[in-house]
Amino acid sequence: MTRWSNPVGDGATVIRDPAAAVETRAAAAVLVVDVSGFTALTAKLEVEHGRRAADRLAVVMDDLLGALADIVVAHSGTVIDIVGDSVQAVWTVCETRDGAACTTLAARTACAMIAHVADGAAARAEGLPVRIGIGFGPLTSARVGGFDEHWDSLVWGPALLDAAQSTTRAPIGGIAVH
Repeated sequence: MTRWSNPVGDGATVIRDPAAAVETRAAAAVLVVDVSGFTALTAKLEVEHGRRAADRLAVVMDDLLGALADIVVAHSGTVIDIVGDSVQAVWTVCETRDGAACTTLAARTACAMIAHVADGAAARAEGLPVRIGIGFGPLTSARVGGFDEHWDSLVWGPALLDAAQSTTRAPIGGIAVH
């Protein structure tokens, strides 16, 4: 379905030595998509489905967030996290693409997401539009953890902050670019 990796560094790297868990920095376009109406949906499903509300919510959100993550991958992006009702993705500057190309890919991805949600039966039936924010700039990534050889990527920086803040300025069903 999706590829999970260190979005700023080499996605194939598996860090087994805590001393090797260093920060990686790069310029990147970041996209944050936030599902609107999630809280209202949970209340609605509780009334309609009672004890089965969590099952219905899981189906709707898994379908929607999974499809949004797949759209990221189809547009050469990397999903960095799915947090609650939000998907975060990056396109890093590299030898084959500059900042403009990264931002264009993020914008095309956002448009594809908006189209998918508008056409998606599950999202439409439950009234789940999205708001999307895009930012570009410095991004830092590091591997954290290590318990039982389980490592996660931690990503931060102005590009992620700008994208996240842009979701609050985006209209429902729309895109805001910082």
